[in-house]
Amino acid sequence: MLPPVTIESAEPFFTTDRKPGLRVSAAEMQGRSLMGTIRVRLEGIPESEKTLDLQLTANEKRSFETICDNLNVVPIQAYNAEVTVTTKSGYSVTTKIPVNFMRTDKWTITPKIDGNLADWKQIAPIPLEGRPWVVRSPEHYRGNDDLAATLRFAWDHQALYLAAEVTDDVYFQDQTGFHTWMGDCIQLDLDLDPRKEDRRTGNELADKANRHRVSEINLALTAKGPEAFRTVTFDDQKFPMTQLTPTDLPLAVTRHNNRLTYETAIPWKTLGADGPPKDGLIGFALTINDKDDANQVDPSALGAFQLKDTRKFGRMFLAEPKK
Repeated sequence: MLPPVTIESAEPFFTTDRKPGLRVSAAEMQGRSLMGTIRVRLEGIPESEKTLDLQLTANEKRSFETICDNLNVVPIQAYNAEVTVTTKSGYSVTTKIPVNFMRTDKWTITPKIDGNLADWKQIAPIPLEGRPWVVRSPEHYRGNDDLAATLRFAWDHQALYLAAEVTDDVYFQDQTGFHTWMGDCIQLDLDLDPRKEDRRTGNELADKANRHRVSEINLALTAKGPEAFRTVTFDDQKFPMTQLTPTDLPLAVTRHNNRLTYETAIPWKTLGADGPPKDGLIGFALTINDKDDANQVDPSALGAFQLKDTRKFGRMFLAEPKK
């Protein structure tokens, strides 16, 4: 027997004045109208709890929105959104859905990719530092002097942009090409189809058509200069795993004392699209890799979300400027 109501999704969104919110989709399943409540909260943030009135007609599916006023969230942190639907008849169901709140602003003037981040001041930095963010080889991590970073993302109709300032007490990158991940670098995964269901049917053609447009790109300063290498692709023929040219992906990486500065524009065409996603949503994960000497087998890394697993990617929302 079908339950009277199901929770189909819970997704973050942002109001025009930049306030974060949650949009919960619920569906009536038994062909009878119902009333009740929806309680929403982010685990670990008591002030996020909100209760909404629920009313659905027979077979209706609706979205309900709650605004999280003055909610202090970390854009690259995953939170569990706990959603409880209770009907007046006494039925209750609770589900937990991982969410994150990352708003990515649109450029009004395209930056020059030169390693000088003076034109990024309008974009808020996202710090990535401290042991809670270590995702690889924690035994090699020695604190913020060893490795820390600030990240900035932006977008326009030509590209997605990334600027990163990395503090690293020892610069070590002795690789080129595919293997730059083994030294100091940035590994960045991007998914242009985060809402697409990831399924495997055994039908190769059907599975290929359903495949997420996922790319992993390594950004590094090597002995040959800045290099960008595509190490994961969704289409071996059109977007092969290869070193990307400056036309495919403009990249500047500069080094001064213990600081590396990365600046890049990633054209939508390089990611398999003619422009930004129409729904303004991208899945992503990244790591800042750090190796200190040749004897270190595996680099340590600070990271946000999990590389190579689209189910564990975070999401960024491409925001239009307020009119």
